Amino acid sequence: MTRLAAMQEADVARAVIARRKADVESFLQQTFAAKLAEAARVSPDSYQLLEALQRFLLAGGKRIRAALVAAGYRCFAPEPADDRLVAAGASVELLHAFLLAHDDVFDRDATRHGQRTLHRFFRDLINDRYPAADAARYGDSLAVLAGDVAAMLAFEVLAGAPVVPERLLRATRLLSQVALETGYGEALDVLGELDPQVDEARVMLIHRYKTAKYTIEGPLHLGAILAGAESGQLAALSRFAVPLGIAYQLQDDLLGVFGSEQTTGKPVGADLREGKRTLLTVHGLQGPHAEELATMIGNAELGPAAVTQAQRLLRDGGSLAFSEERSATLLAQAAAALEHLEIPAETRTFLSGLMRLLVHRTE
Repeated sequence: MTRLAAMQEADVARAVIARRKADVESFLQQTFAAKLAEAARVSPDSYQLLEALQRFLLAGGKRIRAALVAAGYRCFAPEPADDRLVAAGASVELLHAFLLAHDDVFDRDATRHGQRTLHRFFRDLINDRYPAADAARYGDSLAVLAGDVAAMLAFEVLAGAPVVPERLLRATRLLSQVALETGYGEALDVLGELDPQVDEARVMLIHRYKTAKYTIEGPLHLGAILAGAESGQLAALSRFAVPLGIAYQLQDDLLGVFGSEQTTGKPVGADLREGKRTLLTVHGLQGPHAEELATMIGNAELGPAAVTQAQRLLRDGGSLAFSEERSATLLAQAAAALEHLEIPAETRTFLSGLMRLLVHRTE
């Protein structure tokens, strides 16, 4: 494929995602308007919890998962006239918010999309309202609760989609399985920060379950199930989705170290300070600069100059190139699987363009 053709496919994917984003966010705003009215009848605190969740959910994000739900459906059936795909897309975005709210607590992240994370927002709220309280503890608690509310709303929204009961039941079971398997991956990720023996295989397992399952495979499967896809067709989608999802996470890991706060919305070097075990850092800790990097990775006080030094060591030691090569191999696997999918040409073009957007992104 020529560079021009690849750029055209990426433009197609970008336009499709933008349209789906507008539809899903409009649906979410309507959903929250109704739920905020309910919460207000309970108490001002309930209203504030839900309002904070709404702000967190709508602060940013491309709604790629929602677009993938629609793509999964269109692999096996034409676009429906009703709003089933908008509702199903909104459900995966709510599930995403649930996971992000919890993940920010685990990682102690202060910002997301350039705004305070939920636990930081609630910490500041508690500090203002109850100065003597343990604001960090209560901020974490309220952020976890807000995430739980997002999860419940995800299932409620999906349950309201205008789909025949048998397919809706399969879709609900799938969404539950996606959440469960992502939890397994999250646990592996949390414990990985404590385990000095984490290797490439463990990193890939984390990426498969924490990211690929719910970012790419799960949304595609959800849409496909709503269209009536069978197990063999879902397996074919997985051969495309899983390597793409892992490559997506490898790019995210690179951005976590080499990206800028202006484009990623997160402080530069945050993953280094947290001690995250990624393919990049695992390779670095086994490379020629392992001793020096070991003093930096997991150092919560790592300053800008030290982050720059760590970036240089990871680049000079071959870790950046190693991670990029793995990503390219996975992308090639996804592309080969896509070629073998028996799907409409329009949907193939979208998925091909999406691959390039996800793996070559800078934010």
